Amino acid sequence: MSDSEIMELDFWLERSRWFGMTMYPGYDGGPYHSPIQRTGFQLLDDRIFCLDFINLAYAHGVQEFSVDFEVLRGTMEYQICIAAKQLDRAYVFVPLTASWIATYFSEHAHQRLFDEQGVPICEALLRLRGY
Repeated sequence: MSDSEIMELDFWLERSRWFGMTMYPGYDGGPYHSPIQRTGFQLLDDRIFCLDFINLAYAHGVQEFSVDFEVLRGTMEYQICIAAKQLDRAYVFVPLTASWIATYFSEHAHQRLFDEQGVPICEALLRLRGY
């Protein structure tokens, strides 16, 4: 993979602002999964960006984050990153899909969270905040 392929900006700037995030290690010994909504994005250099996002699975009241990430590897299907201030954690971001929600949040009616084309419905997903 060439340096120009490491950061796929279109991944972050595509029409959907919703992503599935998995963090390794997570909490209590396992990975942590959460749907996130991108609320801001700023490229800081060719491999580092600041991502502002709402972390829907995090504790209610503290779900808004702003994190500087360094891309380790990325394509249009995924981005593998580390946080600049937490080098001991790796993050994998993927486009949010009904299948991803069904895998990690099976207790929610994932069919009602996406339209017929599979695009996340913002209002429906935001109702998950604080569940």
